[in-house]
Amino acid sequence: MAIEISTIKGASGAKEKKSGTNSLSEFLNRDISLGSGFSDKKKESFYTDLKTLAQAGVDLRTAFELILEEPRKKKEHEIIHGIHQQIVSGKSFSQALEHSGVFSPYECVSIRIGEETGNLNHVLEQLAVYYYKRIALKRQLTKVFSYPVFVILLSLGVVYFMMRYIVPMFSVIFKRFGSELPAMTQKVVFLSDVFVAYSPIVLIGMLVFFIVAFSQRKKVWFRRITGNMILRIPFFGDMIRKVYLSRFCQSMEMLVSSKTNLLEALELVEQMIGFYPLETAIHQIRGEVARGEKLSQCMSRHAIFDKKLISLIKVAEEVNALEDMFGKLNKQYTEEVDHRTATLGTIMEPLLMVVIGSIVGFILIALYLPMFNLGGAIK
Repeated sequence: MAIEISTIKGASGAKEKKSGTNSLSEFLNRDISLGSGFSDKKKESFYTDLKTLAQAGVDLRTAFELILEEPRKKKEHEIIHGIHQQIVSGKSFSQALEHSGVFSPYECVSIRIGEETGNLNHVLEQLAVYYYKRIALKRQLTKVFSYPVFVILLSLGVVYFMMRYIVPMFSVIFKRFGSELPAMTQKVVFLSDVFVAYSPIVLIGMLVFFIVAFSQRKKVWFRRITGNMILRIPFFGDMIRKVYLSRFCQSMEMLVSSKTNLLEALELVEQMIGFYPLETAIHQIRGEVARGEKLSQCMSRHAIFDKKLISLIKVAEEVNALEDMFGKLNKQYTEEVDHRTATLGTIMEPLLMVVIGSIVGFILIALYLPMFNLGGAIK
């Protein structure tokens, strides 16, 4: 009889991950995988299953056989089956992952180091934790931004409808009055005329912008411009910077703890970080470290790194405790991002309601003001 992975998980005392209760959040947080067949969520589950089975004393080949018995989508099953076949044919686990083409160099090298040092279980656990934290952060940011984005889009739709149809209709009625309109109403009517005349051009421009942005999103020039723009956004820019610094510290902690040399660790983190300003900083730091300079000294030349981070890394270098320091910094940045996202969600909801209510209220008052004036003139 086959061994159930879920049973082994329960026996090993694996922690259950809490899922969101809000249906809208669950839909927005759903992990979408295009092409590769292996999303972050699937990788987290994959590494967790392997770690659990390994801790239960199951060898690697048998572990893959048990994982393959679990119901999975066709593409995911094919990838895992391909890795299993490579292992059966004599390849190492890291070589099999690299051959699949869907795992990053960061993962492949981490697994290889785990195999060479005999710490594969620890590396699998670290990879599972890495993807769990990455998914959790993504879900938290989605939860914070989903409501404001929904409200903004709905409000823009309401304003568009009012300026495109309601205001022109009232404008025709106002012309029949023959009297001069209040200044507020004149401004709204003027804005409506401009809106009707130029809205098709604006919509076409937005469509072209999104097409260009999507097609050029991986080009260096586009990533450089957007990355620098993001960092300049008040409040949001600093929060996003700390999100990536947290990811940087987490990745460095894992690689250093796996006995990866500093240059190789920096090279792998540069490949997987996904944020151009930090990528370029790491690339320059790697070259400077290769010439014999200290990591903290190199980091001090780049504004994207906090002074606190640089000071703590300098201390860690002196006492040879980089692994522990990166772990502590990762925890600090994660907690700070958690606090900021929670605060942002609390502040933005009422603020958006006030701003949008004020805009809609201003338009309505401007439309009804001439009628109030006309009623007073009749009396």
